[in-house]
Amino acid sequence: MNETRIELAVLLYLAAPRKKQPTLREVIAAVGDLFAVKGSRAAHVVAGIERALERVECNGDVGRQGPRLQLSRRGQQRCTKELGVRFPNRSGWARLKLYLLANALAPACRPEASLKRLSKGEDVAGLVLNQREQLFPAQAPTATKVADALAWRELGGDAKTKPTWAAARRVLLARLLGVPASTSSEALIKILAARSLGASSATRAAIEGKVLADWSGAAEIQAQRGFAQEEFAERVLMAAADPRTKRFGDNKAFIASVFDTYRRKHDGESFADFGSRLVRAHLEGALRLARADLVPAMDRDLVDRSELTYENATFHFLEVP
Repeated sequence: MNETRIELAVLLYLAAPRKKQPTLREVIAAVGDLFAVKGSRAAHVVAGIERALERVECNGDVGRQGPRLQLSRRGQQRCTKELGVRFPNRSGWARLKLYLLANALAPACRPEASLKRLSKGEDVAGLVLNQREQLFPAQAPTATKVADALAWRELGGDAKTKPTWAAARRVLLARLLGVPASTSSEALIKILAARSLGASSATRAAIEGKVLADWSGAAEIQAQRGFAQEEFAERVLMAAADPRTKRFGDNKAFIASVFDTYRRKHDGESFADFGSRLVRAHLEGALRLARADLVPAMDRDLVDRSELTYENATFHFLEVP
């Protein structure tokens, strides 16, 4: 048990105004009930409170009037200094207990700010999560702000970026497409449109060309392209599943190694052409490419040889289903 904190709980209980000051037994019962722990009235807890009472009496924080205990001027000063309680105090025990919660959950904040949050049940939960997850160390945030921060972190958003709907939308679309979260909203929309159309790239020219090709009825050529690309994706995934292909983890194959395995059966294609078709297959949803994040733990030469770029995205891996 933290003896100093038990002492503060005792002093705070005695600070509450009442018609009759409590006896030793009443203080022990009230402070023991304060801790919502199974067996809080166990012998060791009672003994800890009794020791705390002895200390605060010895140092002059508490005085006696017969069998009853009373907070001294020195005890009031300690409550003010360590918990922020102002005297003369008119708050009852139910309100004063919040000062202990404020000290436990947001010790770096002014008590007034913490007490405002603690008066609402949902904000108590918010402060607990804020402390446990270390979101806003020097603040007493609302539960809504804490929930937003947790959701934003779960999405993979940048801690320096304010979690707005526009920012969350960008992160979600980037995750859907398998591109970096830093990709601009404009680029994401173009990539989505290109994938939906089956365009060769996400440039305006490629998108417009595919729209006009579909509109003009040149579907047969597009269908032939689609078949060739589907066959290419199947061959690439077979190469990625080959035991000779080097991987990072269970389901990420290095693109350069996939190309080496692929070329053993389908010679005559350069890595540049292979990479272009690979990115197009990724955009069309036939396969998924990914970026290497833990580069220091990988073969750097293999990472460099595997690198493909498209718009603002960089890829090193082919995900193996």
